[in-house]
Amino acid sequence: MTQVQAPGPALSPVAEPGRKVGKRWIALIALANLGLFLGYFGPLGVLLPNQVQAIAGSAHKVAALGWMTGIGAAVAMNPICALLTARSEKQSRRQSGGYARGSPQRLDHVP
Repeated sequence: MTQVQAPGPALSPVAEPGRKVGKRWIALIALANLGLFLGYFGPLGVLLPNQVQAIAGSAHKVAALGWMTGIGAAVAMNPICALLTARSEKQSRRQSGGYARGSPQRLDHVP
């Protein structure tokens, strides 16, 4: 098999950028990030409390939303905890399913 060389100088993936980006590009990226933020979290901030109130009622709305937010945060932390657990298990050459089983209970193994 023959190798084909790309025209021009070889670039390293960790090389510094050759030129600076302009103010227009930065403004467009900032607007795109704002649009994504509003698209993801805008409906969440309005619809989620309304749905919780419909399910739990007006009296328990705040407590139910707090429990749901806390459980959601714990589920979101699972990959991070699993990565920490996998790192400590690699050192002892023992692998287990930290992602499948949930790994916050396994943080006692992290050095």
